[in-house]
Amino acid sequence: NPPSLRMFCSRLRREKKYEQAIELHKYQAELSPDSPLSYEGLGRTYEAMGELALALESFESALEFAKKESWPDLSRFVDRIEQVQKKMNKPKQ
Repeated sequence: NPPSLRMFCSRLRREKKYEQAIELHKYQAELSPDSPLSYEGLGRTYEAMGELALALESFESALEFAKKESWPDLSRFVDRIEQVQKKMNKPKQ
């Protein structure tokens, strides 16, 4: 069940069990390859780890999948990208 899996991944992230969370997010992406939520969760985990380049890449993937799936609200993904870019001191593109 993807929502249950996402919740479990979030719990692992809060518990700082990052490697387990990453593996489950990747598995979730295999189960639902077009779901932006898998990549968003992966980005949040990488961001929590301080792996900002990987976080940015994941959030950008989430945004692309959200566009393909015609999500009504893309701002959640755009906001995450902007937050990570600020952390990286990288100018907006």
